[in-house]
Amino acid sequence: MRNISRRRFLLAGLTASSALALGAGAYLFLPRLLTAARLLPLCTREFDMTGTVNTVAWSPDSHAFAAGGASGQATIWRASDGQQLATLLPPTSHAGVWSVAWSPNSQYFAIAWSDGRVSIWKVQAVNDFSHWHQESVLLISPTLSVLPIPSFWPMIVTWSPDGTRLAVGDSAGGLHLWDPSTGQMLHMLQASRNKPGIPVSSLAWSQDGTKIVALDIAAAAYAIWSTTTGKAMLLPSQHRIPIRVGWWNNMMALGWSPDGTIIAASAGGNLLLWQWKPEKREWEYTRSMPVASWRITSLTWSPDSKRFATADRDNTIRFWRASTGQQLGSYSVSPPQVGNLDSDSRAQGYMDTDFQVNAVAWAPGGKYLLSGDYAGRVLLWEIH
Repeated sequence: MRNISRRRFLLAGLTASSALALGAGAYLFLPRLLTAARLLPLCTREFDMTGTVNTVAWSPDSHAFAAGGASGQATIWRASDGQQLATLLPPTSHAGVWSVAWSPNSQYFAIAWSDGRVSIWKVQAVNDFSHWHQESVLLISPTLSVLPIPSFWPMIVTWSPDGTRLAVGDSAGGLHLWDPSTGQMLHMLQASRNKPGIPVSSLAWSQDGTKIVALDIAAAAYAIWSTTTGKAMLLPSQHRIPIRVGWWNNMMALGWSPDGTIIAASAGGNLLLWQWKPEKREWEYTRSMPVASWRITSLTWSPDSKRFATADRDNTIRFWRASTGQQLGSYSVSPPQVGNLDSDSRAQGYMDTDFQVNAVAWAPGGKYLLSGDYAGRVLLWEIH
């Protein structure tokens, strides 16, 4: 990972790309998204990170947003003015952040760490994070007997719609449900393997909390699990999911529409869609669309279920109409424009892949979108 220590202020709106000097070492970034529109009156700050942003998330009450990554911290900002409110640290000396998630009532905050743990924090007040405290820690993976590192680690953590359970997917293909109040595992829907291979890096709950969609490791296909019986049903598909060497090449992205009628998921650089047919009481595979040259990294739904957005390793954010699969627009994220791009950025050893977009999250109100990239930037977009 490259050390990206320069602090930059980022303002993302819908204008042509440019960079304006704010003073020594500070720059204002104005990327373009879809069409010309007014700028968003909100700024965020870049982490002091040694690499990628792995995850971004909004609080369901829209008061705050968060991000985390290889730096080993989760950072929270106030949504109204972009003020950084808190930095949450791992339970051990150092661990990267793979996933963050707020409970549906915005009162609890979960963090999946690379040391094999999930920590749960109590949110006492939105504007005073000094009163936050860590409630519990879930041990997802024991450490290896020889080295103090986990044999696998949690990669995605998501709350059930009623906030009583946590679904966790891990780097070795495990999918399990936990009781966050007791720290006990409730169900092992899919067993973890002995070592990382094909991870469960993305999952989604049904609207009523009775089902979870994720990758079935043995079948190399997507499946829906019952959260009560533990039984899995494969989703019909004409497109097999490609499996590559190295767990980092097998990370998936998926999302279940808030109204429960559509499931969208990645298969390498392709996007798969399923539609729920109430008259048949079954899921129907509707289409496959080529999106990126290699891999889709993240997927997020708009609150009204009419659109969803994807990010990919081609450094691009794309927007889609849910009903037809039509691409509505896209934005290619540029490298950080600090100083002279030809001399300064190349001198730092930047490559195109350093700026791939790893995470996107649609705001609960539907107006904004968060993105996080490999270069350590968190950008806030206004959507029209």
